[in-house]
Amino acid sequence: MKRDSYSTDLTDKQWETISPRLKISSSKAGRPPKYDLREIMNALFYLVHTGCQWREIPHDFPPWFSVYYYFRKYQKNGIWHLIHISTHQDLREQSGKTPEPSAAMIDSQSVKTSQMAETRGFDGNKKIKGRKRHIVVDTLGFPLVVKVHDANLSDSKQAIAILEILFFWFGTIKMIWADAAYRGELASYLWYTFLCKL
Repeated sequence: MKRDSYSTDLTDKQWETISPRLKISSSKAGRPPKYDLREIMNALFYLVHTGCQWREIPHDFPPWFSVYYYFRKYQKNGIWHLIHISTHQDLREQSGKTPEPSAAMIDSQSVKTSQMAETRGFDGNKKIKGRKRHIVVDTLGFPLVVKVHDANLSDSKQAIAILEILFFWFGTIKMIWADAAYRGELASYLWYTFLCKL
């Protein structure tokens, strides 16, 4: 039975873009999947967009435990990362840029969390108790690396760990823009990193 569509459902073009990357992880051995992969992905996009709990995924999608199974499977075998990298490269090329970025910008944002959060800290500068998200984007604004941690942790120290991930995946980066919150250790780290590339 065909269900009513949700605004978060993948379009045919979007599905054509990501479906080949999902099939990379599919094993030819064993029984065929019980649920349509497109419906699994539609359920995941619905969950991310609405913020609902796993068990609250609408009943016209595959069961929540099957959706969660694929989410974890793709997380463990790197499929999410593969989709992100390849889609990012496609979008850059469509914008007239090279597939690999040469410059990036880093910034952070502290947000309040409830007492139910697993861990949290107090950001003295922003006067916020909660978590902090660090994001690195390219010059088109596409995310390259995202990391979430306690709000009390130093921007400069956390940035080094984030940029190590950035340089691992994007060895073409030659310039980083950051505000004054990242002075000190980060400046020394970048100076040494870029010096080693010469």
